[in-house]
Amino acid sequence: MTGPESLMGIVIHDIALSLAGAVYVQLLKPGTNVSFSNSSTMTDMRTMQPVYASPEYLHVQIMFYEVCLHLELNCALSGCFSDGIRNDYQGGFESCLTAIAPYSITDVEEIWCYPGHMAAFAGGSFNKIIFDEELMINCNRILQGINLSIDPLLKDKLGRSLETKSFLKIGDVSI
Repeated sequence: MTGPESLMGIVIHDIALSLAGAVYVQLLKPGTNVSFSNSSTMTDMRTMQPVYASPEYLHVQIMFYEVCLHLELNCALSGCFSDGIRNDYQGGFESCLTAIAPYSITDVEEIWCYPGHMAAFAGGSFNKIIFDEELMINCNRILQGINLSIDPLLKDKLGRSLETKSFLKIGDVSI
């Protein structure tokens, strides 16, 4: 639980560890694809637990990403973290913030989500897994944008529904 005091110090520490790991992997099996990710964060001095859903951790992730971008290294970020031990509004907000913010701030192509993750050492929660699954579905929907394309067969489907006086009788559930 000891490490650099500054956020940039944490990033430099994580980059050094990641590069050492990449060298080790390449020595074992040359040509292996490597993706970098960091997991260092601050500690809550009251509980001595790492704090993964804090704004500082988000800053550390974004700085790590920017250094990887500068060094032309493949990088993935993490999300769906919550520092609380209850499934409440705060936990939901923290999960959402850590899942969607990296996409909004960077050009990263993937985020490794950890559904059900509660307060660093508190383990997982089945209820939060369900919540996080819904959260990831909605985050993907946000990232894909709103598609306002109209079904080309809609006019025909509407005509058939007028004849039968019901959408249910035309035998097409995609209306």
